Amino acid sequence: MLLCFFTLSLATAITQAARAQSAEDQRFQVELILEDGGRELSCKINSAALSIARYPAGSTFSAAAPDTTITQRPVTTATAENMMGDAVFINIDAPTFPAEMLKALTKRQAQLTGKIVVTDTYSRTIAKTINFDKALLNSFSDQILAYGYAGHMGNMTIAFTCKTVTINGTVIEP
Repeated sequence: MLLCFFTLSLATAITQAARAQSAEDQRFQVELILEDGGRELSCKINSAALSIARYPAGSTFSAAAPDTTITQRPVTTATAENMMGDAVFINIDAPTFPAEMLKALTKRQAQLTGKIVVTDTYSRTIAKTINFDKALLNSFSDQILAYGYAGHMGNMTIAFTCKTVTINGTVIEP
């Protein structure tokens, strides 16, 4: 009898733990919204991460030492201003992007405008809004998994370099 009670309790606990991590019970919903030719394209995303790269004025970066076994070329030095300059990076991970959004994201040299909206599903309020402008796609990755996870066959990851980013109205200066 005690073993039966213990087994039932354990099965209930495992079921509740698995249920608590289902998509329906997530505390926050994160959504990417892009503007494309006057249309708003949106999709749910798993996560977004922001980072900043700042370089002191006049910083220099030297190329790798030249290979002396071949014709020697001068070592080039670049400044932060003529390389990438200061920037805000946004990395976004999603189960997938709808076809129309994928087309907008992958246009060569497209400068994107959009926002990431985080909604608290318990109180139904917006917890955070990240607006970005003049964003250029730096990288795109599509991972496909044979075993799947949470009903998806993989993830897509994109990375932008942005000139303008605001978080809840506060400008993030690169």
